[in-house]
Amino acid sequence: MVTRISAKILIIDNDDKVRKSLEKDLGEEGYQVFSVTGGEEALQTLEKKEFDLAVLELQLTDMKVEEVMRRANRSYPETQLIILTEDRTFESAVRALQGGAVDYLLKPYDIEDLLNRMRWALSERATYEQKRALYQQVETTLKKLKHLEEIETSQDPPQGLIMVAEGALIDLEQRYIWRDEESAILTPNECLLLGMFPSLTHPAWLRL
Repeated sequence: MVTRISAKILIIDNDDKVRKSLEKDLGEEGYQVFSVTGGEEALQTLEKKEFDLAVLELQLTDMKVEEVMRRANRSYPETQLIILTEDRTFESAVRALQGGAVDYLLKPYDIEDLLNRMRWALSERATYEQKRALYQQVETTLKKLKHLEEIETSQDPPQGLIMVAEGALIDLEQRYIWRDEESAILTPNECLLLGMFPSLTHPAWLRL
C-alpha cells in the first residue's frame, strides 16, 4: 500500500517558479519529491528510481512529452502521470490522455485541487498493486494445488477395508481376504486392481 510518506513524486517542469513551488508544497504534505527541468533528465532519473506518480508539463523545451510518457509507461506502467500545463487547447488534452496520463490540470493550478487529484491517482495505483498481489497469490495457490494433485495421482490408490458379497471382507492394506473361518492372502497386483476398481468385487461394494 502506497502511503503519503512513502510515495515518491517526480516533477518534470522547466518553469523554475512552478517546480520549486511544487517541491515545497508536496514536501510539506509528506511526499518524497524529486524534480527535473526537462525530458532527458527525467528519463535519466526514471532509469535510476521508480516513482509512484509524476507531474509533467506538457510543453517541454528539450523533447516531446509524449516520448517521456511512452518510455515511463513502458518501464514503469504502475507510475501514475498527471499533466500540468498552460496549454488550454482541446488538442493538448487529447495528447495528454493518449500518452497515458490519468489526469490533466491547467495552470495556474489550485494546490488543493492538485493534491486531491494526486490522492486519487495514488489510490488507483494502490488498488492496482493489491489486485496484482491477489492475482499472484491465486496463481501461486493454483500451482501448489496442481502439484499436490500430481503427487496424489502418482501414488498408489488408497488402501482400506472393503466388504464384498456373501459377507467376505478384504483388507487391502494387509493384503488379506476372509469369510467366516476361511482366509487367503492377496497378491500386490490383486490389491492394486481392487483398490482402483472396487466394483470388481460386487456391485454393492462398500468401503468402510
